[in-house]
Amino acid sequence: QQQFDFPGVYTSRAKWLKAQTQQQAVATNITRLELIRDVRLSYLEAQASQEMEQILNGQDSLWRSLEQSAQRLYDGGQSTKAAVLFTSRPTGIVGKLLSQAQMESVNARPYLAL
Repeated sequence: QQQFDFPGVYTSRAKWLKAQTQQQAVATNITRLELIRDVRLSYLEAQASQEMEQILNGQDSLWRSLEQSAQRLYDGGQSTKAAVLFTSRPTGIVGKLLSQAQMESVNARPYLAL
């Protein structure tokens, strides 16, 4: 003896399984798009960190040359200590920002190699 369920049960089960399959397809597509977005963002962040490093490197060299010039003028008696202090503070700040940007750039380079 075999028992068969009411035909509506089989139809409902087929609809439910089809909905589950569609849901998994949509979830897979969303995961793929999220991966593409994450890789693109990582790549852009790596490029931005390299550009920031180049910008800060230029600013650092500029402030260092200004600091050296101010120190030479102070040593020659043509300037005050305030001018030396005025140039030394931004030099230190830009130097710290440059070292941070260099570390970020080093950490981001593997993404550019992909």
